[in-house]
Amino acid sequence: MRGWSGVWIGATDLSVRIPASSRKLQFEHEWVTLDNCTEILRRGIQKIGAKIVNLISMDLDGNDLFFVKSILEQGFDPDVFIVEYNGKFLRRFDLL
Repeated sequence: MRGWSGVWIGATDLSVRIPASSRKLQFEHEWVTLDNCTEILRRGIQKIGAKIVNLISMDLDGNDLFFVKSILEQGFDPDVFIVEYNGKFLRRFDLL
């Protein structure tokens, strides 16, 4: 909130209140699925008037790789992509 702009997407309520009139910060309060993730992302980005995405941070409890693949295939190209990783599971980077 120090001059940054961004979109938070998730089904749980935030502990921070973002004014509905904010043009810099947007909360898309919605359950994220593989089918709707890029649509919600595009909608949030449009609401803040951003042209590019510099950073995406994702933690969807085990399905992250499939969401990352979908987001990249839809043309998003962030400078930094932070993704949850669990070393207990086999590497599946061949999916990308």
